[in-house]
Amino acid sequence: MDDSVPDPQETEPNRSTNHKDNPTTSMRFRVWDWLFKTNSNHVIALATVVAAGAAIFYTHYAAAQLAVIRDQLGAAIEYNRLTKIAADAAKSAADTAAETLRQSTQQFRLDQRPWVEIEIGEPTLKSGADGTFPSQYKYSFGIKNTGKTTAFDISCRVPRQGFSAGQFFGDNPVTMAGEQTMLLRERPFAGASETDKVTLLSKRMPKVLGPGTTSLTTLEVFGQSPKNGMFNYLTGRIDYTDAFSEKHWTSFCFFVDAGGILRYCREGNDKDRNYEPSPNQKR
Repeated sequence: MDDSVPDPQETEPNRSTNHKDNPTTSMRFRVWDWLFKTNSNHVIALATVVAAGAAIFYTHYAAAQLAVIRDQLGAAIEYNRLTKIAADAAKSAADTAAETLRQSTQQFRLDQRPWVEIEIGEPTLKSGADGTFPSQYKYSFGIKNTGKTTAFDISCRVPRQGFSAGQFFGDNPVTMAGEQTMLLRERPFAGASETDKVTLLSKRMPKVLGPGTTSLTTLEVFGQSPKNGMFNYLTGRIDYTDAFSEKHWTSFCFFVDAGGILRYCREGNDKDRNYEPSPNQKR
């Protein structure tokens, strides 16, 4: 038996030789050596390539996401546009329906409301003219409801005696409006004294008047023939409410012509226009 110790170089395989003999291992070690043992520029180049690839991938991904966002934004804008068109159409339909209802309600009230008017009879000579005063006349005064429903809370503001003014008093709308506004304050004209207030004929006239009826009570008002360019004017107004508790009014103005004949003034004969309350107004 040979007891000699074998030479390690003879018994242990040469690693360098084994790497070369094994193609896979040899390639791995060559790549390793190329990356880390030869020149660090290779590492930088590889990192640059990887970074560039990542940047390209992210750019494509971001572009795809941006396209999706743009599509979603376009869809949202189109949805909002269509929603606005639908909302505008709904609002227009609602406005049209509300206006139709308002007109129908107004027409119904106009058709069914009461209309209180005055009735003044033919002149009756009270006293003939003398050297100082012209002829005096008296007139029966009443009211009638020509409407289709009952009039309530009737108030007649009529001076018992006419007042004298110039020929064109009844042609001036401002003056006439002031005169009839005074009637609401129970004064026949702007210069009236406290002791010359209007006699409220409503105290002796009916407060309620049914449709198509005339007041049974009649009163007398007085006027006189014109003299020296001055005419006698009979003015007044009637206030009342309807079944809907809406207020109405009628105003009138006459002047006394020769022979006691009553003529309508150019201004001062009017009626209220139907008042349409707002939808939120309480009844």
